[in-house]
Amino acid sequence: MANLADQQKRALAIAERMTGELRDSEKRFELAASATDEGIWEWRAGWARVFLSPRCDRLLGYPDGGLPRDLRGLLRSMARPARREFLRAFRLHVTGRGPLLCVIPIRRIDGSEGWFQLAGKTEFDAAGLPLRTAGAASDVTELRRAQQAVIDSHAKLDTLYRHASLGMALVDAAGRYRQANSAFCAITGYSESELCGDACPPLHPSEFAGRDARAVVEACLGAPTRAYETELIHKLGHRVSVVVTTTMVGGSDAARWVIVEDVTARKAEQKAIQEAHATNESLIAAIPDMLFQLDGEMHIVRYHAPSDDVLSMPPESFLGRRLDAALSPEMARRFATAALAASRSGRLQRIEYASRRGESERHFEARFQAVRTGGSLAVIRDVTERQQAESALRESEARWQFALDGAGDGVWDWNIVTGHVYRSPRWITMLGFQPGEISDAIDEWAQRVHPDDLGAAVAAQDAHLRGDSPGFTHEIRMRCKDGHYKWILVRGLVVERGPDGQPLRMIGTHTDIDEAKGRESQILDHNLNLSSLVAARTRDLQLAKEAAEAANEAKSVFLANMSHELRTPMHGVLSYARLGETRVAQAGQEKLRSYFHRIRVSGERLLTLLNDLLDLSKLEAGRMVLNLAPVRLEQLVGDALSEFDALFQARHQKLVFQVAAGIPAPTVDAVRIGQVVRNLLSNASKFTPEGKGIHVSLNNCSLAGGLPGVALVVSDEGIGIPPAELEAVFDKFVQSSRTRTGAGGTGLGLAICQEIVTAHKGTITARANPAGGVEFTITLPLGDAPSPGCMALVEYKEA
Repeated sequence: MANLADQQKRALAIAERMTGELRDSEKRFELAASATDEGIWEWRAGWARVFLSPRCDRLLGYPDGGLPRDLRGLLRSMARPARREFLRAFRLHVTGRGPLLCVIPIRRIDGSEGWFQLAGKTEFDAAGLPLRTAGAASDVTELRRAQQAVIDSHAKLDTLYRHASLGMALVDAAGRYRQANSAFCAITGYSESELCGDACPPLHPSEFAGRDARAVVEACLGAPTRAYETELIHKLGHRVSVVVTTTMVGGSDAARWVIVEDVTARKAEQKAIQEAHATNESLIAAIPDMLFQLDGEMHIVRYHAPSDDVLSMPPESFLGRRLDAALSPEMARRFATAALAASRSGRLQRIEYASRRGESERHFEARFQAVRTGGSLAVIRDVTERQQAESALRESEARWQFALDGAGDGVWDWNIVTGHVYRSPRWITMLGFQPGEISDAIDEWAQRVHPDDLGAAVAAQDAHLRGDSPGFTHEIRMRCKDGHYKWILVRGLVVERGPDGQPLRMIGTHTDIDEAKGRESQILDHNLNLSSLVAARTRDLQLAKEAAEAANEAKSVFLANMSHELRTPMHGVLSYARLGETRVAQAGQEKLRSYFHRIRVSGERLLTLLNDLLDLSKLEAGRMVLNLAPVRLEQLVGDALSEFDALFQARHQKLVFQVAAGIPAPTVDAVRIGQVVRNLLSNASKFTPEGKGIHVSLNNCSLAGGLPGVALVVSDEGIGIPPAELEAVFDKFVQSSRTRTGAGGTGLGLAICQEIVTAHKGTITARANPAGGVEFTITLPLGDAPSPGCMALVEYKEA
């Protein structure tokens, strides 16, 4: 028991000592954890809770104990991408594939996002399974930002380096190229790999070696960087003018940046400017005029004069001085006004003035033009001789113009080289135009010459231009403003030719000869008129003779026809009247009735002939009255056919009457149209042999212009009409050659039919049937009745 008690005491002492040591260890851990900026965390396998030091809460802005202490809640406080990243790093760590170290974004309690580094270490058991993992969490947001800033800065510098228009190359202490951008490669023609290889290409000419070495020494000694001009040898062998700047990079490797600018184009521009300046100076020295340059304050800053003799004052009296101090007040005011106007408007300003030089007065012209760099330029020219020449020329032209105006001629002056023509006001007004209405183009003349006269006029003009004729003179007709043509005498003379004989200038006149040509034309017309009158009179007499002969022949034919037609029924009347008188006592009633019947038939035939003559005369005189009303043609034709039915049967003639469906009723005179139908039926029966047929039809038709109408066709199988006589049968007193004998007639029936149909605004035509006979077609319009302008008088009736 005593031993057991001692052991128990020793065990309690050991336990108390170990507990004290544990408390001391935990106290030291707490002090260490509170003294560091890092949060301490610990997780034991199989435990749901996680130990977090208060620093972990404060790193994310939580109060002490604010973060969840369980593993699931702690993981849920992380964003999903951060959670996946931590778990991936933890799995790799516990499987022995790397340390537990990751940087993930975690959102603080105030909503801001920070970057935190989680690092830890795991204790494993004998089987290699994790027992517990402990580590630290530190805020690396600022470090992360600094690193990103460095990355961004490097990216910007790299972009600037890669895409800079200046050539950049890094050269080490041994003079070898380590890198070069695209601009440097473009300037030298070498690629970066060629420049940075073991064998550096020869870029620097030997004559510039001292200058390059001095720039390297100054850069190594820290002297201010200075650019200097040199040349580089291009890969193709030519030299490139460049401006080089060298600066040390710093550090222990003593590398330096070489910055190169290609100034080839600039050098070319400078050379062009120098050449242009030299050219301008040569031009200024060559001009015979005086030149003065004024600045914006009207100071004379530069001058040029072909010689000092042309200056009215010594240069020292005006150079560098203002205009008002070097010139008279009036001249200074005029010069300053013109110079200021040129500077403001950018347009050339011109003034003229006179100045006395000794005993004579000289005239000058000053032109002011703005200078781009400021101020203006004045060019002064002595125009005394020109003004004197112009004055003399104006006087000469005035005398010349006075002489031409007195003669009434127009003047033209043709510059053959430019094609422009000066035309005097008289030249223009001669054609009825006003000054300014005709341009100075040469085509203005050719456009107004009569087409029949243009060819000959141009040929005569070309002959003189070639030198084949001493002058150019031609009479032409020219079109005036009002459109009529006027006769013009044009004269011209070449007054200037080139060294090769080509004409350069031609001057001429226009003379109005329209009245003279008119008088000449009147005389010619009078002579021609006399001949024409004689010829016309002779022709009229011949026509009158032919008309008289034709009338005499027509009269003879008419009288022959009429004498036969009138004599035959009259003989019948007289003969049977005598028989009646002589045999009235012994003749029976039937015999007397036969005599009276023959007298009546002959009288009716005579009456019909007289009626035809009266109808024809009325139609020709326009005195026949048409009683118009809508008429059913099928009924009118049917009635007429009924009248001829006995005749058709007696002659054994076959009749065919066809009527189309829907025949409208035209507005006609039923009596006159019936007369036409009966005449055609009578002719058809008269000239058709026994046993043959007669065809009558009514159809709808279209007239000229697409107007609707009705067509009546009467066709027989008779002797027909020759094709050459189809139109003549409608003439008065004309019969077909096939009907002149044996059938009788005066030739008035078809003429009357044509007059009646024409009065109804219709047509009647005849054509030969292929099987024999003739076919007559009558067309009558529908709609409006004949107008009062027809040959017959119109009288309307209600239907």
